[in-house]
Amino acid sequence: MAGISGAITSRRVAISRQATRALLRDGLPACDLREYEPPRIEQRDVVASSRAASDFGWLLEERARRLKLHTGARQAFVADGAKTNWRIWRTHFPQATPIADLLHALSYAWSAAAIEVGAATYQKWAQLIWQGDVAEVIEHLATLQHVHGPAPADVTSNPRHHVDRALTYFRNNAAHMHYPDCRRQGLPLTSAHVESTVKQINRRVKGTEKFWERHCSEAILQLCADYLSDSPPDPVLASLPYHPSQLQRLQAPSKNNANLVTHSRMAATPFVA
Repeated sequence: MAGISGAITSRRVAISRQATRALLRDGLPACDLREYEPPRIEQRDVVASSRAASDFGWLLEERARRLKLHTGARQAFVADGAKTNWRIWRTHFPQATPIADLLHALSYAWSAAAIEVGAATYQKWAQLIWQGDVAEVIEHLATLQHVHGPAPADVTSNPRHHVDRALTYFRNNAAHMHYPDCRRQGLPLTSAHVESTVKQINRRVKGTEKFWERHCSEAILQLCADYLSDSPPDPVLASLPYHPSQLQRLQAPSKNNANLVTHSRMAATPFVA
């Protein structure tokens, strides 16, 4: 199973049955969850860059071709609702099945359902989304918007604001929410693994005392990506003295956190992609 995910990272994706049940149990019947056998992780490969999305798409495609992901019989491009991600899909991975992250869809539904009292509305919408009947969710949201009126422009906490955002989200992404077909093909439904990888990278590059010049940040991002990847790194990068593959002679930190090393030359060493 070749899986391509469009965000800051590219990796083979899967979600465990236990995690799926825990995240969806409030809205979905347990029998449907038992019938779905998600794909399993075979290998994690990460691409990270501070470049513009138009350039980042080429980096993703190059890595995917180097790993021969484009030869897979089944391919999935899982992303949230950002238009940038779908542009990357259309340009670089049109052969892959586009899938809007199920958990993003459910979170929009949950937020919008707060405008009505009780959990019945969310449970109904969650089941409709799981069944691929997004058109009915859109119709219900449009009715709520008509009944309650548009949200005040300057009050984002207003429940009507969540209805407006959810309606826009589902209208823009309905074409990528054919979840029953995805389940039958054994495709992934969420980008949860990518989100967790982004958090690992953020622990290294973001912070109140961290400031980066452009060339330094790009080098650190490439190092983080190679450190978190399972496949061999680019041979040019791997030959550099402060690449993670050369750090056995140093006391390298745990892979569970993205703090690679604290040597000051790491941020200043030029790297060639």
